[in-house]
Amino acid sequence: MKFGQFCGLIADEMDLQHSDFLLGAEILFASDPAGKIQETVLSLPDRPISAKDAALLICLVVAMDQVHVDPSQCAEAADDIAALGQNLSLLIDAVEKGEPAVLDISGRFEANVTVPRSLTAKISPLIRGGVVPHLKSV
Repeated sequence: MKFGQFCGLIADEMDLQHSDFLLGAEILFASDPAGKIQETVLSLPDRPISAKDAALLICLVVAMDQVHVDPSQCAEAADDIAALGQNLSLLIDAVEKGEPAVLDISGRFEANVTVPRSLTAKISPLIRGGVVPHLKSV
């Protein structure tokens, strides 16, 4: 599944505003996230989604859920969440296996977040090239 399609499905699944989520994803996956180049053209990668990509996008969802409104702040928070402890590797493993994961976001938000199996089990076939007709979960 292509990046843009996956982002749309995740935005639908998590009841997020598409434009904010896509902008946050574009910033998160920008080739120059530190802003060293004066004008960075934002766009989603033109490749199929991987488990690591899906994990980073879930971190973006978590950041958006933690009261961050500005897409650039959400992208920065998502990067911080992914970098904290074993969060990224735990989430990649969970996405690949379709299992739940508990993310430690205490460094930034003083909390833990559980990514439910109902979500990762739906994502898992998508990163392996499968098709899920309807991603909406309870």
